[in-house]
Amino acid sequence: MRLTRHDVVTSGALGSGSSPLPATPAEWQKYHVIILGDVKANAFTATQLRTLRDMVRDMGKGLMMLGGFDSFGQGGWPATPVAELMPLDLSAAGGQMSEPFKLTATPQGLAHELMRLDPDPTANARLWGELPTIQGANRLPDAARIRTTHPGAIILATTPAGQPVMVAQQAGRGRVLAMAIDTTWRWRLHLDQGRELHSRFWRQAVQWLSNRQGNVWVTTDQPRYRLSQVRQAVGGSGDRQKIIIRAGLEDEGGRPVRDPAATLTEIMSPDDGGAPERKPVSLGAAGYRDDHYELELPAPTRDGSYRLLFEATLDGKPVQAETHFLVESTDVELSRPLANFDLLRGIAADGKSPDSRFYTLDQLGELLDGFKASDYLVRREEVLPTELGDRYRWPLLALVFSSLMIEWVYRKRKNLV
Repeated sequence: MRLTRHDVVTSGALGSGSSPLPATPAEWQKYHVIILGDVKANAFTATQLRTLRDMVRDMGKGLMMLGGFDSFGQGGWPATPVAELMPLDLSAAGGQMSEPFKLTATPQGLAHELMRLDPDPTANARLWGELPTIQGANRLPDAARIRTTHPGAIILATTPAGQPVMVAQQAGRGRVLAMAIDTTWRWRLHLDQGRELHSRFWRQAVQWLSNRQGNVWVTTDQPRYRLSQVRQAVGGSGDRQKIIIRAGLEDEGGRPVRDPAATLTEIMSPDDGGAPERKPVSLGAAGYRDDHYELELPAPTRDGSYRLLFEATLDGKPVQAETHFLVESTDVELSRPLANFDLLRGIAADGKSPDSRFYTLDQLGELLDGFKASDYLVRREEVLPTELGDRYRWPLLALVFSSLMIEWVYRKRKNLV
């Protein structure tokens, strides 16, 4: 890939300089990757933010957010349309990690094309371990939260303690990389191969984000589903949830291409840690709609993590794309989150106290009026008989003996005995 154009917007209103941001989708078409540096969300207009989202999600552009004091949660990004694309919950990404650390590539990261500093896996792992120390980064959500909120995200690199630093995912038809650091330029200064490794990493990052192997994509309408709802019979009670899959191919000019030999495979990883199960999904001629495939996935029979692998041929070369989604069992505790008024009325009616009542929020005034009118200060007298001899036997004997001794001593001194 050859990059021949560099548009830089300096401080001030974005779009007001000599290199304004594209205003229409047609103008965005000549760009493949959008990189957000240390910039606040309010530097963009609402229209520009929506356009950024649409260009990635619908047009297959790539998006990278770099670390910085005005990036991620600190830059006001959680409340923007761009947050819908990110591979993590931006509202949970706040603060800075100021302590230096060694960047640690995860096993998934070492196998990812974006992280391949050397074709040999052993040499690749060694090179990542030799990179210079990173001088701080943005604090992203922990790995467990990312896997819960964004099951399709791939954690590429972490701190030695396991704090995610680089996270990637497919977002609709585009790709997104969250990179909590912005000091990779130090690699060029501290290693003999630093200049080469730095260039290789960034070249691969841009190539992966641009997805210019021919734009192949696959996505589902939601990231997670309820097992009970997707298995709900047609016409049955309750809302039936469908799993809608969309997939397609485009050439380098963005024109849709149909490959009759394209295949789709469903890969399910059980929650119990069992072996993944592969099952082909029929695309069929009837599933092709204008410029892409669209079909309903047969209802899964088990909960777990699912992966869809779309494989096709474009310009004589094999290409593929994948997406992830979760199927979860119904949580009985949360199946009816609203108050059960009939149950509450029954509890009040079966109460032992004659004053048991059931009130709704609308009857709060009636409840308070009842407190005012009632005589809630009631005097109650109880007589509790106690046998002193049983409880204070020895203290009473000691008191009697002491009294007799005192009397005897007094009478002795007064010569009364």
